[in-house]
Amino acid sequence: MWKMLVGAAAMLLLGACNALTSPETNQRSEEASAVEREVDAQVVYHRVLRSTGYAKYPENVAPMMKLVDGNDVLCRGGTSDPEYTRGKCEERNFIASLIQQRGWCREEPRTIGEARWYRC
Repeated sequence: MWKMLVGAAAMLLLGACNALTSPETNQRSEEASAVEREVDAQVVYHRVLRSTGYAKYPENVAPMMKLVDGNDVLCRGGTSDPEYTRGKCEERNFIASLIQQRGWCREEPRTIGEARWYRC
């Protein structure tokens, strides 16, 4: 009886170890990482939108600059929904072109969320 219990426990333990390295577990881990990246991007996006660093720019472009910079975070950081990400990239590009028509250009940031705007 004792040997059967030890054998059963060993089988359960072996099955648990195999489950830790199974393709399903790896896929769940990758999905969790993708969700974490998306959450990080959303946090930076909202931080950009709440930023008061845009007060130095004219009122007719500052709100649009925030949107461009916020959308850039989601565009460059990506989301789990490729269609949504693509839409944010297109929105970023369109609004940036409107700002450029008003005489302001954007320097591509080295890190996400740190773009600089200048007169062009």
